[in-house]
Formats: sequence, C-alpha cells, structure tokens
Amino acid sequence: MPGTENGTQHTDAELADLRRELRELDQRFAAVFDRAPIGMAIISIDGRWLTVNETLCRMLGYSESELLERTLQDVMHRHGLELDLDHIRRALDDGRHSYQVQKRYLRADGRTVWVSLSVSFVRDGGGEPLYYVTQAQDISAQKTLEAELREAANRDPLTGLKNRRGFEERLDDRLAYARRYGTGGALLLLDLDDFKSVNDSLGHHAGDELLRGLASHLADGLRTTDVFARYGGDEFALLLPDADAAEAETVADRLIRLSRSLVIVFEAQELSRTVSVGVVALDRGGRTSERDLFIAADRAMYRAKAAGGDCWCRAAPGQDPEGAGDVA
Repeated sequence: MPGTENGTQHTDAELADLRRELRELDQRFAAVFDRAPIGMAIISIDGRWLTVNETLCRMLGYSESELLERTLQDVMHRHGLELDLDHIRRALDDGRHSYQVQKRYLRADGRTVWVSLSVSFVRDGGGEPLYYVTQAQDISAQKTLEAELREAANRDPLTGLKNRRGFEERLDDRLAYARRYGTGGALLLLDLDDFKSVNDSLGHHAGDELLRGLASHLADGLRTTDVFARYGGDEFALLLPDADAAEAETVADRLIRLSRSLVIVFEAQELSRTVSVGVVALDRGGRTSERDLFIAADRAMYRAKAAGGDCWCRAAPGQDPEGAGDVA
C-alpha cells in the first residue's frame, strides 16, 4: 500500500527508490567510516565499543575484535581518567551535542598516544542519548615537539640545568603540593665566591668552563628528586622536596665540600671556587610565598658571603639571618 510523507502519497516504486537510496547512503557512510584517515568509533553510553575503524585499531595497537572486547576506560590513560569521564558526564547532563578535547589513550603495548578527540552524541526523538561517535586525530608528534620546546625554554644551555624559569615553575608546583598535602621542603641559594676575578683575569670562556664543571660536580651529589638550577650568572638554586631544616643543612655542607674538591684546568690554569649557601626551610603547608622564600634565602646567602664565604647560613622568611642564621 502506498505510504505518505507530510501528506504526500508515494507509490510502491517511489518507496522502493527511497529505501534503495537509504541503503546506498548507509553503505557510503560505512565506506567513509572504514576508510577514514582518522580514528573513528561508535561507542555506547556505558562506554562499550560498538564499531571501530581500521585507523583507530592501528592507532591503539589492537585488532578490531580485541578492541570490541574492551571498554573505553580500558584504553584511557590513568592520568586524567576522571577528567575524561567528567567531560562525558557533563556533556550528557548539559544536553550538548558535541565537544572537543585533547587526551591520552593507552596503546596495547603500553605506550601513550595523544589525540585530538571530537565527540558527537546521537539522541532519540525525546533527546535521550543513544550512543556517541568519536573522531581521534593522532597529535603525539605535536605534543612531543611542544614538550621539547618547553624543555628547551626551561633549560640553561651552558650547564644543562634548569634555568630560572624552569626552577620557578617547579617551585610553584611544590608550594601548591605543600598547601594541599601539608608537606615541607627546603630552598637553597648558592653563589660562587669571588667568581668575578676569574672572568676579569682569564676571560668569560674560563668562567663558563668553571660554571659548567661545578654544575655537573654538584649535581652528582644530589638526589634525582632534587631540583637543581642555574638561577642566573654564577648563582644556583636548589629545591629539596620534603627535606627538613636539618637535612637541608646536611646538603649544604655536602655542596660546600664538593665545591672545595673541584679543580678545573683551563689553558694550563687551575680554576677552583668555593660557594656561599643560603638555606631556608619551607613551612609545612606552603603558606610562605615564593617571593618571601627567595628574599630570605638571598639574605642568608649574603650573610654567609659576608662571613668569608665557603660556608652556609640559615634563615627563615621574615627574620633577619644575622639573628636567625648559623654559619658553619
């Protein structure tokens, strides 16, 4: 019997043509889906893969059957998993039709792949979500380049240590962590004693060699969790996560002994310099600002230098190091 659409009757032949066109449309969509150069998937609202294309399988390192046996959470990177799930929940709650995000997937071999992900929800006539379609573009190379550029921007080219910018970023992170978890730590500032005379008598190349050699020598005496940086000129900064005042003083002693033991030979000249060190313990809870910590450490360091150098001095934010510091 002929059908109607918007009050218009269709003959059986016209209905047959419409059905054929719909089948062809489905076939064209399937062909585009399967051959797409980006990873595509249709996913149920509860996170089960319903359909995946070949590009996505290659991207994640699974066969189609292996991927369909898993859930979306199985390939989500554990860092940011809750945030990823929250994106989906909020999009569903807000009635949004789509959103875009950059995220990490975990490949079958354990490696991470960064993707730019577009998510589109398909809803029924009543607005209830049925499933969603994802399109994933591999941006791992872009992320690697960004990380390399960021690292280069935070690295001192002479010594290979972090520079001032890189150090302050790590200190900011540590203070935020301390505020959240009630932990402490320590900040040390080191300055070479009478470094100017090296540059004045032998030139900046000699000074550069001394800085490079001393940076490497001191770094060898630190833990991998410590953050050591060339803060500027002949000044170095050191962050000791979770260290208390006594541990920080022990490290200061070690750095002073290491600087005494180093001799650099430059154009048949022996170069060596000691260091003056300012020590400040971070208060537990990270309430002291970065600025106040550096002011206290700087004052302590110059007190050590005024005492003749080759020693350390301890101070606390807001206190005069002459009254609060110790010189060893």
